[in-house]
Amino acid sequence: MIIGILYPFVYDTCQLYKQGWSYFSDAWNYTDMAFQWTGILNIVFMFEAVNPGENLKAIIAMSMVLFLALVKTMFFMRIFDELSHLVTLIRTCIYDLRHFMTFYVIIVFMFSLILGVLGYQNFTAHDDYEEML
Repeated sequence: MIIGILYPFVYDTCQLYKQGWSYFSDAWNYTDMAFQWTGILNIVFMFEAVNPGENLKAIIAMSMVLFLALVKTMFFMRIFDELSHLVTLIRTCIYDLRHFMTFYVIIVFMFSLILGVLGYQNFTAHDDYEEML
């Protein structure tokens, strides 16, 4: 993973040095930098962990790296004529689902609040939990 992240990191750092802060005028450069820095953080977290599969910081960093890699892959797939309409379709579907997903998150949150207030399957929340059985 170090070798795979080293070249893009050096390349984009040189671009940033040559262009100055105008490098960030293109929105995709934010994605590139975020991908590289989360990749470096992931490497650091993996080295400091005894068991990387149980390290929450490493899992979160790797999830972010995979998400940003998916975004970068979609960006590069637009180049090919055979795939550009599929990428546009996926992007449009995700964009159109934003209202539904907001509503869905609110509904899930409200149901979990209701179950939390009722104390469902949380017998330690009540003093008389033996009587409830």
